[in-house]
Amino acid sequence: MRDVKRRVETYSFYDHSGISTHLEAMAAQGWLLEKRANALWTYRRAQPQQLTYAVAYYPEGSAFDPEPNEGLSEFYELCAHDGWEFVTAFAEMQIFVSRRENPPPLDTDPVVELDVIHRSSRRRFLKAYWVFLVICALFAFPGLGGLFADPVYALSGLYSVPAGLAFAFMAAACAAELICYYRWYSRARRAAEHGERMETSSPHRLISALLWCTYAALALCLLSVFTAGDSFIRFSFALVIVVYIIGSVVMRVSAGKLKRRSTPRTITLAVSLVLVFAVCFALYSAAGPAITRMAEDAYRGEQNYVNYSLALEDLTGRDTPGYVRVVSHRASMILAQSSVDEHFSAHTQEGGEDMGALEYTTTYVRLPDLYGFCERSLSRGLEPADPAPWGAERAYADSAQRSWLLCYGDRLVELSLPFQPSPAQSELIGERLGV
Repeated sequence: MRDVKRRVETYSFYDHSGISTHLEAMAAQGWLLEKRANALWTYRRAQPQQLTYAVAYYPEGSAFDPEPNEGLSEFYELCAHDGWEFVTAFAEMQIFVSRRENPPPLDTDPVVELDVIHRSSRRRFLKAYWVFLVICALFAFPGLGGLFADPVYALSGLYSVPAGLAFAFMAAACAAELICYYRWYSRARRAAEHGERMETSSPHRLISALLWCTYAALALCLLSVFTAGDSFIRFSFALVIVVYIIGSVVMRVSAGKLKRRSTPRTITLAVSLVLVFAVCFALYSAAGPAITRMAEDAYRGEQNYVNYSLALEDLTGRDTPGYVRVVSHRASMILAQSSVDEHFSAHTQEGGEDMGALEYTTTYVRLPDLYGFCERSLSRGLEPADPAPWGAERAYADSAQRSWLLCYGDRLVELSLPFQPSPAQSELIGERLGV
């Protein structure tokens, strides 16, 4: 039987009432809080008992304060005098427990208590949540907005959609926290003016659901990267994860050692940041040559993957001096797209004549159930056409007979021509792009 249990708790920073009630319920079940590190709380098994918990805030406190902190030590002594034992702290939050039947409250003045909570909240999470909300919303828009503008293109990206979902869930969590806090603070301020104390509440169940949705989206993003991405993408993502983990460990270890040596707060913060930057810089510098080599290999692989067996000169029978070809490729677990754009460039030194551009994009549908959706999405604005000249299963065209969608087995070909193709040209296109 385990004596230690670790749980992810999503109670809001300001929700002292919810935290106290939760810890008292856990104590009644035989689990006492030992420490908390952000959302990860550690409990130790004990005899089920009726305890009283209280949460206080110390706005002048910081995770980088030297140990022992003189101001906090005096605060703990005052609390101990009233029967409150210090349990653990998280930044400005201080958690206490009392074994007395009816212990006196830690804060007796609701106005002072509210002011302390608000100052601590502003310092701990309010400003950060506003900034994080804006950043997450900005990053969520490109990934999710693409689903409405061009869903096939969006779904063929490695991580655009799952990353967009993750940022959207995080933005929703930040918004929920801010709305609930300001709603509670407004009511609590009016109550405090009349000498009354308002219990706190937080959307911890909603935050928990959004948090797990974020984890699921990130897992989907990583799964897509490591199953459909090339070595360059996989290595880059792995490097970011490793750097983040090592940087976090370096920050925690360095800050802990400096705090125990009674180093001033500013020096502890500055030294920890410098060490994290130095370690991250060293890791990226060491990985630089490998990243460059993998990027070059990925580019060559992309060029080889794209089907550019069809050229304008194949259709016209004429040389195409002055023409350039741009190829691209993107792929996810469910879709892959390769594109070719052959157009005239006046900046080349070969001269030649501008006969229009040849563009085609091949969408490979890796998930058969998604084929119908892709076909409907790509055929918007087009009319059904005769597929026989192309050797296709189905075909669609615009009114000018210049843009086409051709359906072949597991792929769809979007084709744009500078002219109306002849039967022979249609047959050649089908032979080159349909297999």
